[in-house]
Amino acid sequence: MHENGDVSGTALGTFDIFRGLSIGKRELIARDLRMYKVEKGQFVIANKSPGTDVYFLVSGRVRVCTFAQTGKQIHFEELLPGMMFGELSAIDGLQRSSDCLSMEDCHLAVMTSDQFKRVIHQHRDVQRYVLLRLAAMVRGNMQKVFEFSALSVVQRIHCELLRLASDASADSPEIALTSAPTHAELASRVSTHREAVTRELKALETNGLITWKKNDYVIHDVAKLSELVFKRQ
Repeated sequence: MHENGDVSGTALGTFDIFRGLSIGKRELIARDLRMYKVEKGQFVIANKSPGTDVYFLVSGRVRVCTFAQTGKQIHFEELLPGMMFGELSAIDGLQRSSDCLSMEDCHLAVMTSDQFKRVIHQHRDVQRYVLLRLAAMVRGNMQKVFEFSALSVVQRIHCELLRLASDASADSPEIALTSAPTHAELASRVSTHREAVTRELKALETNGLITWKKNDYVIHDVAKLSELVFKRQ
């Protein structure tokens, strides 16, 4: 990771956490940020490391994950431009709780823990965003615990497809995805093997519920897919 220029207040406006602030306030915050470029395949954050900086993804894609002793990658979240990460250690000062791996060349704006906490205290909109984000993380993790404890592999695959549909934010029974995880990446997200994912995706395609080909990812019937989650026990 190497330093690569300054950050503008306009660029900060692309992040939900700063969107409610005036351009003047964003410019003041931008003065404390450093811009870095990270090449594809590098660890931005390493699990259990002592860093406390907060990262804002300007461009590229970052995977939040961890690795089992066997080397198996355990997927937590996929980060896209406009998202932040690293805030947990900035808040509590403890070691990192996951790995953050660059899946593409990335540009990152970086803020120290002290700067981050100062911005939270100074701006109510930022404080509200952080609280809502933390609440969403807790709810999301609780949902994942339920899925892994109570649902079958097939049902977990359906849940992950529904999450992709939700992320697409389309108000339609048919949702086209601009990008989608590979079969292996889906398997990592639901803790199964690639063959199980491939088998179920083919079954869903045969039944007309999805199209799952490169550059043509469509969930044709979100309601029906949602019904299947609880229909198969």
